[in-house]
This record gives sequence, C-alpha cells and structure tokens, in this order.
Amino acid sequence: MGNTDLLSTDSDIIGSYRPRLANLSEDLVRVDLDICAWRGTVPIAAGDLGLDESEEFDATLHEYLHLGRKRLLPSRYAQEREHIERQARDALRYGSYDTELGFLVPKVRWPTLREKLQGLKTQYERLVSEITSAQNYPVICDEIRTVYTKAAVQAWKVRQGLKAVTNATVDEPLTPAQAQAEFVQDFVVRVLQAIPSPEAIRQKFSFHWTVRYLELPSRVEEELRQAELTRLQLQAEAERIEAQLCSQRAADAAEQEKQRLELASVRRRLAAEEAVAREVAEKTKAELEAQYSRTSTLVESALRTMLYDLSVDVLGVVQKHGRLPGASAQRIRTLIERVRFLNYRDAQDIEELVQKLEAVVPADAAERNLEDITHALQDIGTVTRAELMALGESPRSGRVAGIDDVINVASYRRAREALSLELPALPISNNGRSAPLLSPASENSLLL
Repeated sequence: MGNTDLLSTDSDIIGSYRPRLANLSEDLVRVDLDICAWRGTVPIAAGDLGLDESEEFDATLHEYLHLGRKRLLPSRYAQEREHIERQARDALRYGSYDTELGFLVPKVRWPTLREKLQGLKTQYERLVSEITSAQNYPVICDEIRTVYTKAAVQAWKVRQGLKAVTNATVDEPLTPAQAQAEFVQDFVVRVLQAIPSPEAIRQKFSFHWTVRYLELPSRVEEELRQAELTRLQLQAEAERIEAQLCSQRAADAAEQEKQRLELASVRRRLAAEEAVAREVAEKTKAELEAQYSRTSTLVESALRTMLYDLSVDVLGVVQKHGRLPGASAQRIRTLIERVRFLNYRDAQDIEELVQKLEAVVPADAAERNLEDITHALQDIGTVTRAELMALGESPRSGRVAGIDDVINVASYRRAREALSLELPALPISNNGRSAPLLSPASENSLLL
C-alpha cells in the first residue's frame, strides 16, 4: 500500500465542517448544575461501636482511623434524593457536550433539557417539603430513635463483652440494668441532637442551574484594552504630579512631601499594572484560546466518537455471543436518540449514519439480520474512524471488531458507498491512483 493511499491525520475529509469550528458561541451555551443537600450522616464514634473512647485514641488513631458514618435520615428518603440528583446530572450529560469549558448545551435543545430539569427540581423540592413537614419530621425522628435504640443495645453488649474478655473491673455505682438504660439514653440523645431542625434542613437543600454564554477569547481583548487604559491613566497622573512638584519650588516642605508620597504611590500602582495586569490578561487569552480550540474539535468529533465507540463495542458483543443481545439493541436505540438530540446543526451526514443504524436495528423487529448489522457497524466504524483521524483525534483501535487502524481511501469510499452516503470528490494523481485527501487550505483540493 503506497503512501498516496493512506488517509493521514493531516487530511481533511469533512472539509466544510472546519470553518464552523469558530462558531460555538452562536450555537452552544454553558450550563452549570448546582445541587446541594443535607446528606443526613454524621461520623461514627468509637463509643457507637461499644468501644471505649480514650485520650490515646483521640490523640492518635482519630487522625488516621475513620470508622464510617451513621445515617440520620431513613434510607428511603436518602435513596430518593440520590435518585433525583443522579437523574438530573445524567440528563445534563445526555443533552450536552462535556468539555473543559463545562457542559455545553445546544441553544436549540436547551428548552427541552430545561423542561426535564424543571420536572426533577419539582420532585426534589417536593421531597424536601416531605422531609421537613410538620407531620413527617417527628415521624422521622421517632424512626431514627427506634433504630438507634436497637443499635445502642448492641453497642452496650459489645462493650460489656470486651470488659469481660479483658477482665476489666470498674466500680459501677448503678445496677447493670440502670447502667444499660443510661448508656442507651445517652447514645440515642447524641444521635437525635445531630438531626438539624426542619428550617436548618431546608436551607441545606438547593437545586438550581446557571446558563452562561461562552467566554470567547475575543472578550479578553476588552480586558487588555482596559488594562492599557488604566496604565495610561496612571501614567498621566504621575506626569501631572511631577509637573506640579516642579512648578511649586516655593511651596512649603510639608506640601512637597505630601505630593512626593502621592507620586510614589502612583508609580507603584503603575509598575504593578505594567508588570501584572497585561501579563495576566495575555496569559488568560492564550489559555482560553487553547481551551476553545480543543473544545471546538471535541464538539465537532463527539458524535462521530459516539458512533465509532458504539460500533466497536457492539461488534465485540456480536462476535462473542453470535447474536445481538437485547441490551445492545437498546443501547443502539438510546445512542440514536442522543446523537439526534446533540446534532443541533442537523448535519446530514450524521443523520444518514443514524438512519442506517435504525434500518438494521428497528425497534419493532422480532428478529434482526445479524449479517446486515455486522456490515453496517463495520462500515460506520470505518467512516467515523477515518473522519476522527482527519480531525486530529486518536480513536481506540477497532481491529478486533474488523475495523482497520489505518483507513485507506479505497476502504473509506467502499464504506460510504455501502452506507449509501454521498461519495467524496477525490483529486486524481497522474498515475491514475487516488491521491490523499487534502485540507481546505490547499487551493487545488476538493471538499467532500
């Protein structure tokens, strides 16, 4: 295979997409989801396990030994809270691009995602109201009291058993029954005192999100201009004071000293501005430009990465089991929905790949043609791997699934033909062989 047949990572096989990389701010917004909660737990102390707490334990082991935590909220409430929070975070991940700039949500999809989050927020607030209501709060406390009364009895038995083993003799002023009752009472009181009031619990819960426009590198230019304006203002002030000092030779010494101190202060601020402000702004701009570039590439390649990873994973399952399991079929359908949700530009080539998946894995088919599924996934994997490499990405190997690590132009063309995708226009070399696909920067290249 000659070098002219290889599809290198420098090649651009999705030409018209490249110019779009700079338009993220027009299509995406950053969404930050902030969910806070009273976790309803406190640390377990040695006494809670029936162990004797001692000064030696507190001074040494306490720093290194953590005994765990005990719940102050019935598990059904904790599980429901965790379930709602997990649903919310999963919904944001599902409907966004997870980048170093944050979770970026397509503007056209935000109303749908917001509606989903609003529904979960309503559930969350309903749960908080239930926990802190005048009717349920006392019931919760009684339930915790019952649970930890039993735990206190067990801790007492452990405590007494350890004393018997170590032959520890302690003069008890109380009878065994009285001593146990006092231990249990103190144990339960400590637990109940750790439960906040209903109002304090409500204040620990919150569920909200923030939508922000992307902070573009161009906006840092304004910071640079502002830094330069501040520098010029300080410089003008310093020159004014210097001129005033020169013109007031006959002024008294006290006034001159005051002006000298003022001038020294202005010069220090000017030096700080010149040394720090511009450097910080320029560094911020450089870092943001790098992040924006990486994010642009990630967003552009994300849908292809999803389709490629799905192809490799499902092909591996098919090879292992000799069939398409129901879970894999469901995964394909779920990914189809997500890709369509995130395909905010309605890119036709992505939609065609999704339609091909739908055709070979229909939701209502009792039996599916395994050969068609295998060929379709291999073709999708071939196309998406080639395009990911053209974007400068390094997708994981799909060789075990029948997808070559290096895709030549002929293989890429065959895969697109098999998927009924529009064929790329390739420049032809003098010897009649297909030449490498060129980047849009080359004047003689043809966009695919």
